[in-house]
Amino acid sequence: MNYSILKLYSSNCYISSLLSVIICISFFSTFYTPALGAFIIFTLEVFFLIYVHRNIMDINRIAFRVNSLNRYISFTFVLLTLLGSASLFFTSVDFEFSISSLIRSLYITTHFCVFYVLCFYFSDEGGVNFELSYVLTVTTCIAVLFSLVSFVDPSLREGLKEGQFFFSANRRYQGYLVLIPTVMYSIRLLMKQTNVSSYLGLVVCLGYLVWLGGRGAIVAYLGSVALAAVYLIYCNQFRASLMLRLALVWLFTVVITLPLNVFKWNGLNRFLDPGQTLDALSSSSMVARYELWQEAYANFLDKPWFGYGAEAHYYITEIGFLQPHNFILQWLVEFGLVGTTLLLSLMALLTWRVCSKALFRGHRHILPAFMAFAALIAQGLIDGNFYHAAPLMVFFVLCAYMAAEVTKIEEQQS
Repeated sequence: MNYSILKLYSSNCYISSLLSVIICISFFSTFYTPALGAFIIFTLEVFFLIYVHRNIMDINRIAFRVNSLNRYISFTFVLLTLLGSASLFFTSVDFEFSISSLIRSLYITTHFCVFYVLCFYFSDEGGVNFELSYVLTVTTCIAVLFSLVSFVDPSLREGLKEGQFFFSANRRYQGYLVLIPTVMYSIRLLMKQTNVSSYLGLVVCLGYLVWLGGRGAIVAYLGSVALAAVYLIYCNQFRASLMLRLALVWLFTVVITLPLNVFKWNGLNRFLDPGQTLDALSSSSMVARYELWQEAYANFLDKPWFGYGAEAHYYITEIGFLQPHNFILQWLVEFGLVGTTLLLSLMALLTWRVCSKALFRGHRHILPAFMAFAALIAQGLIDGNFYHAAPLMVFFVLCAYMAAEVTKIEEQQS
């Protein structure tokens, strides 16, 4: 084997390992403060970019290897972030907010840079060494072990009763990431692309997702599976026997998690307990979200064109919370109508390219990743996964993978 090819292959393996470690660490980086988690992930991403640049990439090679559309998306995101930061100079908010906003803008820009580099990496042969669902499954297994430790340790169990984990500030942070492999494994089962390890991964991830008790994550999961089923029916690839098999996996998973559903917040307790169901409609949940959305919309109307800048909601809200539990309203407050339109247009453009260039031309291997992408968007309409650094980073990984796959399909057809 040619030495240069061997060196490139070895470097790609190291990059896959490094990216896997970063995602794993990000799963547990929130601890008790999202700000610390965001800084840890930013540091890891910078290290990743430096390593990639020094070991296998030069700027010219990236520029010609990455599809021009992906370059356009990346640079538009960076430009958008800079515009959002520039709006600070026209905002009469305190100095602390300005510094926090600039720091968050730097974090977001770093996500875009990682997206740009990963577009190249996934387009290259070395990208086959990385499998996001497996990485998140291993991470989920570690989280399950940590949760079991909390479950049996009396000193940690008291905190667990209130949904407080010693390794995560909020159980929803875990649900943001567990949702992704759960969706991907389920779609692969419907496409008959499974083996024993895939079934085990689905049981572990789905079981933990159900045990965490996040209604938004479970609804987003079921919606993505339903959407995938509709697509497979359209392509005449739907098999009722595979859907029945998936339903049996659901039943088996729910049954084996029942003994651990001992807290008011976890398992199916939040769906089956009438008290929990009523609480979901009380001021502590959906009504509070509605009030947040009203306040965020009112703040958007005060500065409709370019917004207040990144991190704005936390500093201008009178209700509380880091974000308004809706990513569109979050962007409207932070980046205004101009920035939000750009962001939504780019997401729509990526969706259109995946559908028109891949899914509706028979390239169904991209379907699991696309459904995970759709599930995160659906969850983001009622939750904060587009605010927190870990799920946002993984979202960019998914986007880079899909953009690279479309690029490879276009190259094969040209």
